[in-house]
Amino acid sequence: MNLRALLLILHGLTGCGPGPLPGTTAGDDDGVFGGTPSTSGGSGGATTGSTASGACPQPTVTFTEDDGSSQDLTDYFESGDYLTLAVPGTLSVCPGTWWARVLLRADIAVVGLGSTPGDTVLSGGESGTIIDVAGPDVAVSISNVRLDRGAGLDVEHNSGGGGVYCEQDGAVTITDTLFTDNTANDGAGLYARDCLVTIAASSFEDNVSEDDGGALTLWTSTATLSDVQFLRNTSLDGGAAALFDSQVSASNVVFSDNTGANLSGGVWSHQTEAGLSMLTLTDATFSGNVNNGSSHYGGGLIVVGAATLTRVTFTGNSAALGGGLYVEPNATVDGTDCDFSGNTPDDIYASTGSGGGSSYTAGSGYSFSCSGGSCTER
Repeated sequence: MNLRALLLILHGLTGCGPGPLPGTTAGDDDGVFGGTPSTSGGSGGATTGSTASGACPQPTVTFTEDDGSSQDLTDYFESGDYLTLAVPGTLSVCPGTWWARVLLRADIAVVGLGSTPGDTVLSGGESGTIIDVAGPDVAVSISNVRLDRGAGLDVEHNSGGGGVYCEQDGAVTITDTLFTDNTANDGAGLYARDCLVTIAASSFEDNVSEDDGGALTLWTSTATLSDVQFLRNTSLDGGAAALFDSQVSASNVVFSDNTGANLSGGVWSHQTEAGLSMLTLTDATFSGNVNNGSSHYGGGLIVVGAATLTRVTFTGNSAALGGGLYVEPNATVDGTDCDFSGNTPDDIYASTGSGGGSSYTAGSGYSFSCSGGSCTER
């Protein structure tokens, strides 16, 4: 058990939750935001006590074990106390805005019961990770919720995951979920180390990391993404995502209007000397991503390792070099039927290291291969 997990469990055992949500007082009946709930990214949010078209007879949070026994956990989600669930089951959450900080240590499904993900808001209140997953052999699924204002606890380097944190060979499957306004050192929306990650029909919006991966950071993990959007996320490196020594396959994904300040406004796919990084993108779009560092590279995508790009569009991205795509000297990139337009100052830059390299202007339906500091059209 690492320091992060120990600290979180100690919070739960001692009942040392931080008290009511910001904007409430200890005497408030409902542990909810004062005034109107945050609605960043265009997603709605209901206060505790409201329901969506009869989804729940009353706003409650219920945990049902696989043997059929159930427990009302509403008090935990109104107080903000840490909660550890260590037996398999389903956590059902009625529509409302709930203060959630949950450690999952067994095969558990987290399900929002609203009509849309925005109806059921799980908020970290800017004071902790919302859902913490740790293995080994733990598989968690999350569906139909909005994870909002979680904050990754920076108790060690590379800690992160304001929305979801996964480690120690855990597995997390995320469907129909919104990640909004989360913060962390790395991977403000989701941080995974040594995990199996599956994300479908979900959106990461307006998340901010101080270091790597505004929305998503992966270390030595395997991930599959389909129909996922990364919108307006911000970090130092990898405005939308930072992928380290990970195997990532993504289809029908959009990276739009994300911002970096050092390495890539969109995605930074990085391979260390001892690691292996493989990125496969199919029918993906990078648009309007900006690396605003004056001497830094990669507006849409930086590759260090291997990447296969099929029908990927790069449009309106900008950086000092490699406005669309920046290829490091030790990277291998194969692109098929890709579209490049309006990237500044160039579409592709292949680095030879030590400040050297070549810029390339591509176009519509462009197929190419890059390696060893140069690119050729196929």
